[in-house]
Amino acid sequence: MSSASTANANANPTSPRPEEFHELAADPFPDDCYDQAPIVHTAAIVGEGGSTSHSNLPPTSCDPNANTLAASTIEVGSGTDVNDGDSAYSGDSSSFMSSLHESVRNFKYENGRRYHGFEEGRYPVPNDEIEANREDMKHHGTTLLIGGKLQLAPISNTPQMVLDIGTGTGIWAMEFADAHPTTEVIGVDLSPMQPDIVPPNLHFEIDDVEREWAYPDSFDFIHIRYMFSAITDWPKLLEQCMRHLKPGGWVEVIEMDIIPSSDDGSLPPDNYITKYFQHLTEAAAQMNRRLDIAIHLQQLVADAGFVRVTEIPYKLPMGTWPKQKNLKNVGFFHREQFLEGLQGMAMGFFTRALRWTPQEVEVFLTRVRKDVKDPSFHSYWRTYFVYGQKP
Repeated sequence: MSSASTANANANPTSPRPEEFHELAADPFPDDCYDQAPIVHTAAIVGEGGSTSHSNLPPTSCDPNANTLAASTIEVGSGTDVNDGDSAYSGDSSSFMSSLHESVRNFKYENGRRYHGFEEGRYPVPNDEIEANREDMKHHGTTLLIGGKLQLAPISNTPQMVLDIGTGTGIWAMEFADAHPTTEVIGVDLSPMQPDIVPPNLHFEIDDVEREWAYPDSFDFIHIRYMFSAITDWPKLLEQCMRHLKPGGWVEVIEMDIIPSSDDGSLPPDNYITKYFQHLTEAAAQMNRRLDIAIHLQQLVADAGFVRVTEIPYKLPMGTWPKQKNLKNVGFFHREQFLEGLQGMAMGFFTRALRWTPQEVEVFLTRVRKDVKDPSFHSYWRTYFVYGQKP
């Protein structure tokens, strides 16, 4: 990355978004290279004076020709699904905290699913075992997408304190703690979905990150992933990240643009996957949430005062249609986690905000599932990894 493209990089990116997205080639590196960067990114770096420059990050030492791995189109495979014989597819802070801890297990049950009882269903996503399984599948698909890495931000090899916001089942935090045994890792969530047996350098906390934080101002890295349905005030959240990071610390945010795309026109305009997200967006707006946050992350991170703000976009396929083996695996996990979470999220949003009956939701979801499983639809989601550094 050239010094000109990173010098004094900070707020107000205004130039066009990068058009190239990235796919990981099937096993392009030997196994001992996967602890490095087996992907070449075309990063959008917020430049001085509000300009955005695009530059290829340097190739890894494993492959001097790594730049050839970047591609703009996912190659379509034979359409063979998971049964191809491959086993891989198988108010006052004290009173608030008291109220919060009393409510975390005061679950709300609706339409056969368990939801958080905090503030009378303020968070419309389930927190039951089905959702926990979905969270873990989503994690596996995301880490596969970026070559087994846990983050893309260029953090120190020995961070002292790391915060995982919206930790869910804690799977990312546990893997990070295992990989960095000298780092103190904190995972925070409103739902007590985490296991009891964890690495000794990790602990979980039940808290609402949209309230004022009581954490020290000493984090080296803050990780936020797939929180689009939970956060109502992104600027405030990122401002708190800035405040509680050490100088030189990093924040990384990962979110998906929820409207699916296809490169070959195989996804018809009237497909029910798109209709699902259109209804979800309408419902979320009534609940003070913006589901299109992914395409605004770069600007939001810059506006919070971070420098060296970098956006790295990927294509996240839905299903096993890609030809490349790694992307076929990624697409499998993405499809399965989507199908697993479809009913819980739709019931939470559609019945509460849109006033649909459960029966109306189920009839609609029948059509959505049919389109999700259609192998002729070569769909993907643009997924954005955005990170920035505290000056």
